[in-house]
Amino acid sequence: MSTHINNTLSFQLGMLTYQNKQAQLHTIRAPLLLRLLLSASKIGGSVSLEQWQAAIHRETTNDTILERSQILRVIQDIEQTFKKLEIPITIEYAPRHRSSGPWTLKFTSNTITLDTHREQPLFLQRIIFNPSDSTDPQWFKQLSNIILILLNSDALYMQNLPYEAAEILISADKLSLTPDMQGLLLLRHAKALKAAGDFFAAKEITESIIQNKLFTPASAIGSYARFYLARIDYDSAPRLHYAALLESCPPPPAYPHANYTTLMHWHNLQALLLRRKIENQTHPDIENFRQALYHIEEALYLAFWSSNLNEAQNYIINLAFLFQRMLKYGWSNIENILTCYQISLAFSDKCGCGERSILDRIFFAQFYWENEAEILSCTVSRTFLSDELNPTKEEFYTNALNILRNNDDYRQKIDIYLLYAKYAQKYLKHKQKYPIIQTAIQLLETDELYSENSDFDHKEEIKKLKAMLSKAFC
Repeated sequence: MSTHINNTLSFQLGMLTYQNKQAQLHTIRAPLLLRLLLSASKIGGSVSLEQWQAAIHRETTNDTILERSQILRVIQDIEQTFKKLEIPITIEYAPRHRSSGPWTLKFTSNTITLDTHREQPLFLQRIIFNPSDSTDPQWFKQLSNIILILLNSDALYMQNLPYEAAEILISADKLSLTPDMQGLLLLRHAKALKAAGDFFAAKEITESIIQNKLFTPASAIGSYARFYLARIDYDSAPRLHYAALLESCPPPPAYPHANYTTLMHWHNLQALLLRRKIENQTHPDIENFRQALYHIEEALYLAFWSSNLNEAQNYIINLAFLFQRMLKYGWSNIENILTCYQISLAFSDKCGCGERSILDRIFFAQFYWENEAEILSCTVSRTFLSDELNPTKEEFYTNALNILRNNDDYRQKIDIYLLYAKYAQKYLKHKQKYPIIQTAIQLLETDELYSENSDFDHKEEIKKLKAMLSKAFC
């Protein structure tokens, strides 16, 4: 039988309960750090100093920077409390980084589970500074705004317009962003100015990051800023600085968990798994939806951190599909779904993303045919459906099939032909319908692998398509 740690109301009182025993946490910041550590442990993560500092500011509006002695006292307080209660958990950190983190909870017994059924998990959001709830409408509004700012800035940078790219980034100052996101924007700003040849301004911004105590040398933002300062020096005067930089530019400290690329894909997978979990629950739990939104936000942050715009577009498409599937529970709305597809279209138009995939078209067409009346009554759709993403136009399907000429994904081809058949049944003349519907039937009949792993009954779908054919020629 599993042992449970009660981490609900007792944390707010500075108390920890375990097997009918209680112990007092003596430092005022220990309950908050403990909550952060427990939350991070649920996703196999850690807590950085800047995340802890940001949480303190969020909950107390206190701008005071933690000193080393305060940090050590809090960690010692938590460790001693665990020891008094005989809880087999320790706090882990990199060698010589006890006071700078990141910190991770290590469960030394596999019989420990967290009793969180009465508590809303405290996730460490990386983009939007919103301590309440990712299902709040303001969360998505701000998320879509910052993504468009990053997208437009990157597009201008790719067009060799660095000053214009930097100007776009400045507009993000009006948004409520986390320190991690602010740091990422500052690094992008410095990069744009360096590309424009304004080395002094780029160096000034980078030094401001290094001097900010929220970004420790061990943090991702702080570590990269120190490297980038050396890069600015080299690019400004290579012959003058190369010798000194060989001596003074050490490698960044090793990060205590998987690299950012792996984490990016892992968070996206978690969101997909949670969506499946919700759809298979007898009584869907909105907490799983919140967790899925958290994972997509984290994946998006990491995609922009690595300037991987193709992956960022994929995650926006997955967010749109998540919203689609949650519509029946009343957890999302049509406006947010259409906005996601508008953003995905912007990735393609401005940055050339998604040249070998039509997933956004497939998901959107499925959404459209299931909710046509509601979509047409939505204000956003009036401008959106005038773009190329309009399932009531044949070009929507022919353009998608042209893209798939360079893609071997048979599933996408089957999906788009099934949707094309629905369009043909409604809008095309009898003789025009036949080759489209017949091709859809042939694809379904010849692809056994997809038949075994798809989300619908292939035999039933083939029966519907054949009924379409007989109806067309009766």
